[in-house]
Amino acid sequence: MKHRENPLIPMRGRYRSAARAFSNLVVPVVLELSAGAMTASAQSIVVGPNVWVSAAMPGAGHYEVTLAADPADSRLLLAGSMVWRAEKGVFHTAAYTSSDGGASWKQTLYVDHGLDTQDPAVAFGPRHTAYFVSWGNDTSWDIRTLLATSRDGGRSWLAPMDIPTLDREFISVDNTRGKYRGRIYVNGQDNDRLYDADSSISSIWVLKFDSLRRPLEPKHYLAMGNREITIPTNGLVTADGSYITGFVEHINPVGSAADSVLTSPNATLKIIRSVDGGARFGRAVTVAGMYDKFGELNVSSIPWLAADVSPVSRLEGRLYAVWADRRSGRSEIWLARSEDRGNHWSLPVRVNDDEARPNGLGPDDFHPLVAVNVSGVVGVMWYDRRDNADNTGWWVRFAASIDGGETFSPSVRVSEAPLDLARDTQPVISAITRGGGHPHPLLAGGPLRSDIVYSHFNFVGGHTAGLAASADGLFHPLWVDDRTGISQIYTSAIRVNETVPIRLPSAATTSTSSATNSSGGAGTSDTASSGLRNISQAVTLELSHARYVERDSLITVTVVLRNTSRDTLRGPFELHIRSLRSDLGDIRDVGAKLRVIALATSRIALLPPGGTLASRRLEFRLAHPPRGISPGRDDGQLVGYGVTLVSLESDVFGRYSASHREHP
Repeated sequence: MKHRENPLIPMRGRYRSAARAFSNLVVPVVLELSAGAMTASAQSIVVGPNVWVSAAMPGAGHYEVTLAADPADSRLLLAGSMVWRAEKGVFHTAAYTSSDGGASWKQTLYVDHGLDTQDPAVAFGPRHTAYFVSWGNDTSWDIRTLLATSRDGGRSWLAPMDIPTLDREFISVDNTRGKYRGRIYVNGQDNDRLYDADSSISSIWVLKFDSLRRPLEPKHYLAMGNREITIPTNGLVTADGSYITGFVEHINPVGSAADSVLTSPNATLKIIRSVDGGARFGRAVTVAGMYDKFGELNVSSIPWLAADVSPVSRLEGRLYAVWADRRSGRSEIWLARSEDRGNHWSLPVRVNDDEARPNGLGPDDFHPLVAVNVSGVVGVMWYDRRDNADNTGWWVRFAASIDGGETFSPSVRVSEAPLDLARDTQPVISAITRGGGHPHPLLAGGPLRSDIVYSHFNFVGGHTAGLAASADGLFHPLWVDDRTGISQIYTSAIRVNETVPIRLPSAATTSTSSATNSSGGAGTSDTASSGLRNISQAVTLELSHARYVERDSLITVTVVLRNTSRDTLRGPFELHIRSLRSDLGDIRDVGAKLRVIALATSRIALLPPGGTLASRRLEFRLAHPPRGISPGRDDGQLVGYGVTLVSLESDVFGRYSASHREHP
């Protein structure tokens, strides 16, 4: 992989030294007061300089970050991230650790399950024990979830253990002095769902461990009928040792079209609570109705929970939930609070302080997170688009409340640079093939179907961001932006004085179609010239190095043919393209050169079981220059969310060995 020259690499020392001096340096930030806000000192919210967290891997894109702070040591912070390996077209995960309060960072863990790894989650437990969990596919396409442990605050890691797999899992640990101190909770969505004509079943699971060698019986919550659990929240442990987690339950999410106008809630944010260490859970409690355009790609919001656990806070025990939804017609940040351990919740209060644009183009704010410091101050961060006229990219902003979430300060900008899609030199472009002889039985069969997708991660930075409050009262936001030309992780330290001004709260009030290339739609037969046979069920196509060059209207991908059967296959080998389509327009017809591609021309070429042919680069050019990529809507295919650059169906022709009689 070629790394572009990175202009910020020589500046690492300056970034780190400036951050290290933050505790001794007051950096005034002028608050941007909204109409009606109270006049206040410019030093009410003090934002420190940005710190480059992922400088150890400047050439790899980072997405879906998360953060934890050691409740017993303000110096220890742990960040997790998905890492885009563009040369392989897959994600891995990594952990970064700070032992000086976020002034400097080291990469201390790198997780590669074999094929891909995703959804990192981090936590601290008693005695500075750090935890890191992520899941992915190994080389056999089996899904594995690994939980790694560090006994020294994340500086070094023990061998990970396998645990049951959940989708978008989160981890939390009991740090109280109660009987369940040290208990580990992992919550997430069950990957297995059952459907019939009238109902669906989806579930939230909670795994728990007293130690890494003693897993306990898991518990789950089911959603029935036309409701489906689509999003889990994080989990947390309150001051009395109760464990709480939550989820979003959609009402018929398949019908929540991204371009529909929402006039009533189509989803509900709920929490469940256990007072006996996760052995039993009470009935789910509704936090608020949500207005969620399920499948939308330009925003992403996993609701986030926080609790006031400080014994010196006058609001100890209060719970908070933040989320983004479109009740106002655009994506905005909302917060609700509970004063009775989650049994009842307040009406939502709007946290963001920008205004809707007259043209209806947002701004769409998303990725809210909430944390509570030792003084009971509530901090909320989010990705903000008020300064992004095209409603893509983002800056990071932060607001605070000193009255338990009833009112919030005017927000302040935290990031020193935005994420700008036009600047990104290494976007996430995924490529995957299904069908044919794919090694995973659920993905095998039928024609070979390949998709090259400009991932929705480019539009939203993944499904999570990070925010934690350290033991010294500082808030630490964690986010990604592409100021270097590649998506990297940054953080800052924020001090909130208790003279924060308030502004009047705002209480709650009530896809692009794909073009098909006509030249590729005729399809192919099961026979070809020179006596070749359709061997698609015996092979798969492995795709990598997918690229999109907008100025040339060009999409490229590297293809490797792999034999997944027990037979030796013989050449020559040809790839016959049945059909082509792109969300960006028609793909230029370049004749037979595009529709029939020679992978190996020699008749004596042999491909043994498990063997591969030399890689081949494929090029697809759009018939007309596109107007630029904009977020569309998921089409429900197995490939991830995003804008489909190229989708093709194909067959591979070759010959079986002489001993082969009949291939199924």
